[in-house]
Amino acid sequence: MIFDKLDVKKNHEFFEYPIYQKSLHKASNLNVSKASPKSVKNPQKRDPYEMEFILPSKEKSKGCSPEKNTPFEVIMDEDTVYRFICYGKNLGENLSTEGDHTILGRWLKGKLLKKKIISSEYDLIQQNHLKKLDMKILRFYKINENVYKLVVIPF
Repeated sequence: MIFDKLDVKKNHEFFEYPIYQKSLHKASNLNVSKASPKSVKNPQKRDPYEMEFILPSKEKSKGCSPEKNTPFEVIMDEDTVYRFICYGKNLGENLSTEGDHTILGRWLKGKLLKKKIISSEYDLIQQNHLKKLDMKILRFYKINENVYKLVVIPF
């Protein structure tokens, strides 16, 4: 099945992640790899690709957004499908890939590295990088109960 030909714009509900807006702060969750270690007792450096998205509450409260702690699949570029999960104390607004929090970072930093917008996976992701990549919003179209299609909305 070729997912890129799936016409999602007219027939499907969606929620969005305003990636450009969220990159305003160097401490955003796009740069979670730069955060303090997960454990105080056993501090270890975070993987440079570690990343998660914090969904705005207005997006997370949409009826089409995924349920908290319920895995779902996201169709990414080139028909690649990854398993995601929303978790967190509140509405489950923390969005990342299930089990491996580096997949989002590999996807995004991979695009930035391929176009030579950043020089290393250790670089902070900033607004000027996303502008050069022409990436303003990440829109997740709901295909069915447990499947979403990711579409990049440009400037």
